[in-house]
Amino acid sequence: MSITSPSTDRTTYAEIAARAGVSRATVSRVMNGDERVHSERAKAVLEAASKLGYRTNRAARALS
Repeated sequence: MSITSPSTDRTTYAEIAARAGVSRATVSRVMNGDERVHSERAKAVLEAASKLGYRTNRAARALS
């Protein structure tokens, strides 16, 4: 039986935050649907996530 390491090509909140010019907390709020984030920041986060090819990790989402 072999153990495989997690994929390292997944986009992280830190990468999205750096590209959008916001904090990781802001990225988290946007991805979780918090409406208190300013619309311009939310737009920047979503654009950065799209350009970086962000995909939600279903296994991690299932834990919450």
